[in-house]
Amino acid sequence: MVDEPTDPEAANPDNPKVPDDPKPGVPEGAGADGRSSPSVKDEISRVLQANQRFYQAHEDRDLLMLESVWEHSSRAICIHPGWPALKGWPAIKESWSRIFAGPGRSQFILTNITGTMHGNVAWVVLDENLMDESNTGTIAATNIFIRTPGGWRLTLHQGSPVARRPSASE
Repeated sequence: MVDEPTDPEAANPDNPKVPDDPKPGVPEGAGADGRSSPSVKDEISRVLQANQRFYQAHEDRDLLMLESVWEHSSRAICIHPGWPALKGWPAIKESWSRIFAGPGRSQFILTNITGTMHGNVAWVVLDENLMDESNTGTIAATNIFIRTPGGWRLTLHQGSPVARRPSASE
């Protein structure tokens, strides 16, 4: 369980408080000695678990699971590859309903996963290697999470297609 913030502004999901920049030369989420504290590692682990639930919901076409991952505010944004930016949970939910109702099933192999945290904000950058019955491709994705009293919630998902690199024989 995620500890609830004691700062009233931090507890408001529409107004997260982001602390000042870290000390120069000290990695984000690290103590003064430059090493990550166990609590930061635990929080990043929770963010990565929420991120995994997002992709599991997509693979399973499970709108209820997807709803449990997303923040339901007007600041939530989703940018599917080739789509305009969708702002606010109602538009995002509608887009996922349409995607889930469409043909085909996608399977993801997630690679190059990096999770970073700064205060009440965390982001995961990764490659979504998509496979379905007729296609494969890679999407570079960024998922931004906000810490809320209920845990980490996805507030921005952006996916950009990765151009296929020619092989040495091409």
